Amino acid sequence: HSVQVQADADGRKDGRRDLQLPRIASHTGGDIRSMHAKLTAGQKDYPEMFFRYEYSLNRLIHRLAKPYMALLDGITMGGGAGISVHGSYRVATERTIFAMPETAIGLFPDIGATRFLSTVPGHVGMYLALTGARLRGADLLWTGLATHYVPSKRLPRLMEEITHAERVDHRTLNAALSLVSDDPGPSDLASHANDIDRCFSASSIEEILSRLKAEGTPWAEDTTQTLLRHSPTSLKVTFRQMREGKDL
Repeated sequence: HSVQVQADADGRKDGRRDLQLPRIASHTGGDIRSMHAKLTAGQKDYPEMFFRYEYSLNRLIHRLAKPYMALLDGITMGGGAGISVHGSYRVATERTIFAMPETAIGLFPDIGATRFLSTVPGHVGMYLALTGARLRGADLLWTGLATHYVPSKRLPRLMEEITHAERVDHRTLNAALSLVSDDPGPSDLASHANDIDRCFSASSIEEILSRLKAEGTPWAEDTTQTLLRHSPTSLKVTFRQMREGKDL
């Protein structure tokens, strides 16, 4: 996916259509594949250009005064998270699968993840950054990474309410969302919040693994195996990134 946001970030709202609305239906690493192809073809400057554009776009979305709504109606990972979670409205559905899986590929959570993962309850942000755990709609709503939950079958009505509004502003969007939002039910992630806090509040990767071993539960064993499959260097870099970036 690529999204061209055609809006000023200076706070002006002088047009009828002031809403930016990307629909994140599938984001599964196409940017990484594209980068590999460009490098293989000898375009050595491509990564710097790509990341400069991507991160600038993330910053623009975060700073927009105009309403920006993202519909996370499918796989939303990595760059897909960057063009959604920085916006003012993040709508999850029952089809949402969200993750920051960078440590599994030798990278680190980028696209502003240090900021938004630090806003979730307790030490869940550290857990998500290190494990790349996949979240569903109820989990996103619980963490605050999603602002609303709307069943996918109601998205057409949401779009209709927005497109037929005389003016699209925050009041209009809140009214439209109130008509279609629903309760996603309990969050599986929330049910492990205490376990996560006990283990991922540790002062090192090694201590996290030690605490997980001491838990002796199926969840702890699965989490341990996930961490052991990931890049050790990426885990160390990400751990430091999250610790030092939490108070920025």
